Amino acid sequence: MSLSKSAHFAMNDLVEAHERHARGQPGGRRLVAKFTDWSGGVFQKRCFDDAELSGAMFVNTTLIASSFKFATLYCASFAGADVRGVNFFRADLRGAELRGANFQGARLDEADFREATYIRQRTPGDGHTEGEVSETITRRVDFSDCTLRRARFGKAKLAGANFAGANLSGADLDGAEFGEADFTGTILTGVDLKKIRLPKECLSRAVLDPSRAAFERREAILTMIEEAETWAATSGSSGKLLTLTGEDIRPLAGDLSDVHLPLSTFTDIRAIGCNFSRSLLAGSVFERCDLREADFTDADLRGVRFENCRMNEADLRRARLGPVNFADRGIRDTEFGACSVFNLSLSPGVAERYGLVTAPVLQSEPSGTRRQAAG
Repeated sequence: MSLSKSAHFAMNDLVEAHERHARGQPGGRRLVAKFTDWSGGVFQKRCFDDAELSGAMFVNTTLIASSFKFATLYCASFAGADVRGVNFFRADLRGAELRGANFQGARLDEADFREATYIRQRTPGDGHTEGEVSETITRRVDFSDCTLRRARFGKAKLAGANFAGANLSGADLDGAEFGEADFTGTILTGVDLKKIRLPKECLSRAVLDPSRAAFERREAILTMIEEAETWAATSGSSGKLLTLTGEDIRPLAGDLSDVHLPLSTFTDIRAIGCNFSRSLLAGSVFERCDLREADFTDADLRGVRFENCRMNEADLRRARLGPVNFADRGIRDTEFGACSVFNLSLSPGVAERYGLVTAPVLQSEPSGTRRQAAG
């Protein structure tokens, strides 16, 4: 079921007034629309920040790339909704109905999903009264590749949910149920795993905090980096090229910034959140590496090949990355979801093909916006 044309126009007027309010323009008005029905509508790239939408119905609604930062969505229904790429930073989603919703690539940092209950709206003949509480089942909801840092899921029922590739670092999962949920490649760093009901087999596919063995390898890898820098400084007369295979280099933290590592080879490396800023990596190869949230700002990446890598949320602003290698042979089967790209020279169609956020978008943002929590 979709909104009638007149209803869609009316809802659009409400959103436009709210967007003027958010921009501080005359004629603006904060959106307060409890228990309203937006089902079946199309509201892409719209601003609902700080709106009051408790109990609102967004069933089968298309909301791609919209923003609900700080919005109150208590007991709202997003059943079957398309919310890919939506920003729900610090949104109140307690008791929300999420069955069948597609949250792929959405930003849900610090969102509140606690208490898996919701208030049903009264509909004629349904036998229920307004305010009746029943359980919310989020079975089959798709959270793949979402950012859910520090989100709260206390007592939520998430059986069968898809968290593949999502970032749940620092999330509060105490008391939540995850039976048959998919955690393949899910980042669960900083999560108290003792408090959640999660089968051990799920953890084997997730990304947890670095192991003791990874920390013990730190000094050896730093020595290899020093040798590679010597090789670069002496034009190959001493030292040797860097080749890392199967290493978890997260314990190196910021030790990968401002280094000269040309022609290096990184294979099956776990480098989530690593800082490569201002480093010289020209001609290097990254194959099957997990580079989510890695910082490549101001790095020299000319001639670098990214093959079968994950680079969701990586920061490539001001990086030197030649357009020929990037478009034609520089990357293959690599995920670039929500990468930040600034001042890059790209071949036609490359940004659209790989889902990159290009310079014209970021130029309108205040300095440092991306690194703030609200994203």
